[in-house]
Amino acid sequence: MTNANTLMKNMVATQKAANKWTKNAYRTASTELYELLAECYAHTQFYRYSDISFKLQLNQLLRDAKHTFNEGTRIETKVVRVVFGEVFTGAIGRSRGAIYSKVLTAAFEEKVTKDNFVKWLTTQGGVEAVRKQNKGKTAAQIKTERALSAHEQLATQSTQDLQLSTPAQNYEYSLAVVAHTGGDKRIVALLNNNTLVKEALAKAFAKLEEQSKSNSSAEPVSNVTKIEARKQITQQTITEEAA
Repeated sequence: MTNANTLMKNMVATQKAANKWTKNAYRTASTELYELLAECYAHTQFYRYSDISFKLQLNQLLRDAKHTFNEGTRIETKVVRVVFGEVFTGAIGRSRGAIYSKVLTAAFEEKVTKDNFVKWLTTQGGVEAVRKQNKGKTAAQIKTERALSAHEQLATQSTQDLQLSTPAQNYEYSLAVVAHTGGDKRIVALLNNNTLVKEALAKAFAKLEEQSKSNSSAEPVSNVTKIEARKQITQQTITEEAA
């Protein structure tokens, strides 16, 4: 007959086995997963800054594997679907893939380097810890929180050298964030995000047209300028699948 002492001994034995598994198999599995995600992260960095032809090849990989995607699908999601597509199937699999995509996106937004990815993910507490950081928050809430944090941090940011700016991939323009503090104006961030630049160009063009209509004495915007602006603003329609 099993007694309390025997149950306790069995429980201790199970505990020792669990500790061994945690220190060996579980840790090894976690490390291997982190290394796989690090490779995925390296792929996302490559495709994000590569020529359009490589992005189209990535899209073809997705089509060949019958994975769904659209214009708004992030690079991270595309890479995860290619790499883990045969492993993650069904609703549960898609959910796990979405979590991995969030981890890669969080790493990109925090400017984690490829070589430092595993260390960063370990420091964060792992995949689930990164997922829970933004759990329950809408995209708008997350964006607002980041904007407020940036507002505080950029106030002490050193002035950026405009010569270091690089143009967006599909345009010959980039954006500069100018801080207006204490009467001074200085560039605190340089951005070349394709979507942001496209939006800024569209608004700039609208303002040009508004000025030309409201000020008849001003030199009108030439048709050539308008055509070139429209060309740049709508250029992504050719490559929208690779956005």
